[in-house]
Amino acid sequence: MPAALASGAEKLAARYAAVVVRNHRVSEHFVLLHCQGDRARHAPGDNISVRVGDRDVRHYTVLTAEPGRFGVLVDLAPDGPGARWARDVRPGTRVVTPPSGRPLRARPGRRHLVLGDGTALATVRAVTADVAAAGATAVSAVEAPAADHDAIAGLAPDVHLVPSAAAPGVALEDHLPGLLDAPFDHVYLVGHAQSVQRLRTSIRAATGMNRRSIHTRIHWADGRRGL
Repeated sequence: MPAALASGAEKLAARYAAVVVRNHRVSEHFVLLHCQGDRARHAPGDNISVRVGDRDVRHYTVLTAEPGRFGVLVDLAPDGPGARWARDVRPGTRVVTPPSGRPLRARPGRRHLVLGDGTALATVRAVTADVAAAGATAVSAVEAPAADHDAIAGLAPDVHLVPSAAAPGVALEDHLPGLLDAPFDHVYLVGHAQSVQRLRTSIRAATGMNRRSIHTRIHWADGRRGL
C-alpha cells in the first residue's frame, strides 16, 4: 500500500476504532453489540460500516449512543457474512466503524409514517425520536418474528411491532390499510428492497402521495448476498 494511503488508513482507524465489550443475544433473531471507543462520537441513527471478514464490509445503524460508547442491533434473520460475524464476535474484538452515508432523518412536517423490518429497527427508532423531538406525530411499525417481540420491545418503545409473515413485507402490507386513516406529510420505508417497493406503490395508489414525500433506505434484497 502506498505510504499516503497507509497513513490515511491509520488515521481513519484511530479515529473510529472501538472494541466490542459485550455481545448480547437479545433473542433468537437479534444481537445487540455494545462497543466502546475513546473517540467514539456516533449518534443514534448514524450509519456505520464494519469489516466482517477479509473481503466483506457490512453497514449498520447505531441504536444507542453516548460519549465513548454505542450499541448496534443486528438482525440475524437475513443470514449472511454480517449476521454470522455479529452472532460470533467476541468481547475484546477491535472494530473500525467509520460513517457510511447520510443517515435517514425526519423531514419537517406534522404527521409521519415510519415502516421497516427487523433490520430497520434502529433507523425507525431514530426517525421516530426525531419526529417526537420536533413536536410532531409519528406512526411507526416494524415487522419482526412474534417470538422476538417481548425481547426487543424495550429497545424501541414507541415503535409498534407487527408479527412477521412467511415472506418479507407481507405483514406490513396487510397492516397498511389500517395505518392510512389520515394523511401523512412524509413516509419512511426501510429494510427489504422488494417490500419497500411494494409498500411505496401501495401507499401512492391509496393516497396519491408525491413520490418526493416517500423516503426509502434499502438494507437487503432478494437475490443478493445476505447481510
